[in-house]
Amino acid sequence: MKKQVKKEIKKHGKKELFFAEEKNKRFDFKTAKKYGEKILTHNLGIQKKEKVLIICDETTSLIGKAFQNAGKNLAKKSELIQMHSLPFNGMEPKEEIAKEMLKYNVIIMPVKSSLTHTKARAAACKNGARIASMPRLNYEMIERDLPADYNKIRALTTKVVKALTEADLAEIKTETGTDIIIPLQGMNAGGTNCGFYLKPGSFGNIPQGEAYIVPEEGKTTGKFVVDVSMGSIGKVNTPIEITVKKGFAVKIDGGEEAEKLKKMIKPLGINARNIAEFAIGTNDRAKIIGVVLEDEKVLGTAHLAIGNSTSMKGGTIYSEIHLDGVFNKPTIWFDGELFMEKGKILI
Repeated sequence: MKKQVKKEIKKHGKKELFFAEEKNKRFDFKTAKKYGEKILTHNLGIQKKEKVLIICDETTSLIGKAFQNAGKNLAKKSELIQMHSLPFNGMEPKEEIAKEMLKYNVIIMPVKSSLTHTKARAAACKNGARIASMPRLNYEMIERDLPADYNKIRALTTKVVKALTEADLAEIKTETGTDIIIPLQGMNAGGTNCGFYLKPGSFGNIPQGEAYIVPEEGKTTGKFVVDVSMGSIGKVNTPIEITVKKGFAVKIDGGEEAEKLKKMIKPLGINARNIAEFAIGTNDRAKIIGVVLEDEKVLGTAHLAIGNSTSMKGGTIYSEIHLDGVFNKPTIWFDGELFMEKGKILI
């Protein structure tokens, strides 16, 4: 392993940073290791001859170490890289880490800022890696979400994926002001893996439970109001109002969180404003906690994302950012037919 990569690997994280997250206060190493073993065997199908890489940062250091320990008895090699946390979702890791990712069969990524929508992740998958992305994972989420019945969640997700794929047009409204039209003709939804990444090149979140689709590029129009949480920002106290014209966010209004969002995407160009994804949560065990990884999976929520769409089927617009904006209890129509009413799916 190269010297640059070795500098990123540490035996112990800064515990004060890890425990600064309230939801890590009750952290138990043995329990975290047990669920790490479940992820590796049940969700990722690890084989004894394979190599496992865990990528964490200072905010998830002890979880990363527990997952690495889980891999020691299950794989030929179980390695840990602790990187410095990145400022926003979709930002590329250091080149040395991206190259290291090409050497492993299975990769788990509990980090502060999501690496899902990065070229590094895409290259590792192209090389055959199976990847579980777990941005902003905390211990309470491990206890609550990892025991979920993902076969049950997958059954509902599959129905929603089918409805999304068959729809030519989605319309969304919420009581907080969302009123947006999303053309979907010819686009194919995803999400049926639903936490099971058993084939070479497969990837996704754990916890899981969402059906997602890339809108027709350059066509989404209206306004959506983020009232739950926003990627790389977290809990939204003052709703963020995002006005969209011809597939791009043209105006962002609100309070402190809206200002953070504008500042974050300003230097990244027009592609950071692309409407990259529309998704519906399908996980009945997940709870709204102010962390997008879980909030966007909650049954009764939906979200739209801005930025990079190239990591999903049909997406062609690249940006070094992908931010999900979650809103609660939407009413959704597909081709004029009511599909969800105030967060309740009607199928």
